[in-house]
Amino acid sequence: MYHILGYTFLAAALILMAALFFSKSKENKKLLIKNSLLEEEIRNFTKKLDEDLRLAHDFKRQYLTNNHSLHGVDVSVRHFSDSVVGGEFFSLIPLDKNPDRCRRCIEPCGSSICHLAKNEGSFIIGDMNISGLPAALMIAQVLSTAEQVAGSITSPGKVLERVNNFIYKSKSQQHNFYTTAFYGYIDQRKGVLKYSHGGHEPPIYYSRSANKARRLEAPGLVLGTNLNQRFEEKEVYLSQGDKIIMYTPLLEEKETVNLLGLVTKNIQENMNSLLDNVEKELKNLAQSKGHKRNFILVGLEIVNTPFGQYKVPAHLFMISKVTEEVIFIAQQLGMRNKGIIALRISLNEILSNAIIHGSGKDPNKSIEIVVWIEDKSLKVKVKDSGKGFDYKKLDFEKIPEDLLAEEGRGLFLVKHYVDEMHFDDGGSSITITKVID
Repeated sequence: MYHILGYTFLAAALILMAALFFSKSKENKKLLIKNSLLEEEIRNFTKKLDEDLRLAHDFKRQYLTNNHSLHGVDVSVRHFSDSVVGGEFFSLIPLDKNPDRCRRCIEPCGSSICHLAKNEGSFIIGDMNISGLPAALMIAQVLSTAEQVAGSITSPGKVLERVNNFIYKSKSQQHNFYTTAFYGYIDQRKGVLKYSHGGHEPPIYYSRSANKARRLEAPGLVLGTNLNQRFEEKEVYLSQGDKIIMYTPLLEEKETVNLLGLVTKNIQENMNSLLDNVEKELKNLAQSKGHKRNFILVGLEIVNTPFGQYKVPAHLFMISKVTEEVIFIAQQLGMRNKGIIALRISLNEILSNAIIHGSGKDPNKSIEIVVWIEDKSLKVKVKDSGKGFDYKKLDFEKIPEDLLAEEGRGLFLVKHYVDEMHFDDGGSSITITKVID
């Protein structure tokens, strides 16, 4: 009897153990399936994240290496990036032909970029407080907005005002989003940089004539803070050899001041060497401080500031056309009545000499004219196709015997109407300087 009960109890125990084993095996199987699904989900998420990062990196690389250019300005860009796509951005903004600024020119209008518009250009640099694909998408929208506004408005303050309003209204999509920005507009016809700040670190400006570097300071809140926020506008005159160094913040404010000294120390180097040295120092300093973030370093160097460069046939009817073109430039620069009259007389005399004496009124020959600004003065160079003459024999201290004669009085009058005058190319070219009064 006891044996039967023992066997019965043993069988029940074995059945229970088997049931527990199979139950646990079933749970393990479910757990394995769940883990497999979770691993697949992680792989898909990682793949999507990698794809998003790749798209974001591709986009940033695209706008940082766009083919836009600034006429008469060498542009160099350095971008230091880790695996995370940051919110820093920089872009050149081309100014298409604007009918509001268009007029009849000495040159035929045969392209979408006229010779007035090609002497203008803008740029923007900034840093957002977001990263990853959202930053790349928002950067695209901000740059698109800036480019659209710049097509009709050249005022940096007005452009930042429009971009600010766009960002403010976009906060419903990106909460607590804002960006810093510095917007600059270069007008090569006037030799001036106009700029406005949106809470961004001031660029460093080096004046070659003064041999001094300084920060381009201006007040301004970060973009996206207030609707219809106003931005103060300032300007600085540019000359050949001037440099502008811009960057997205990487260091603390007290360390940013050291960057001015670093740039000043390397300012005599060519732009590539200057940026290489500054970039190296920034990376070393960032690593020593434990910083791991991206930054952009940009250098602009003024290599040429011509308002106009023309090549016209040696025909007398070109005298009035060229003269009016240069007079228009002088008036845009702010030259007043007495200066305009003196410039008009001087140009008529110089162009007449170049066409009649230098090129023998041969329309198959050409006259070259270059107009530019230097140290707040308008300079005009006229070169003819002739062999030149011995200009060293000219005596400008002595009044010509017949001041009313067609010949002999021209260069004497020019000398006394302009502030400077000198000859080159064996006398076949003459350059005059007229201070903008």
